[in-house]
Amino acid sequence: MLIDLNTIEFLTTEQLAKLLGISKTSVYRLISCRLIPFYKLGHNVRFKKADVLEYLEKNCVKSVT
Repeated sequence: MLIDLNTIEFLTTEQLAKLLGISKTSVYRLISCRLIPFYKLGHNVRFKKADVLEYLEKNCVKSVT
């Protein structure tokens, strides 16, 4: 299966922290606990934007009303 890397958007830890409105330390905590999907490219960590959006949907807490 070939993947077209030109159509996949990857985020850095800084970009993910900004997107989620959390600190970089919190992003690293999510990584170390393996709570969010990520890709390790050498010493760099990247997040596929589609995976992040799916993660957010899975962790959505529905209102009681």
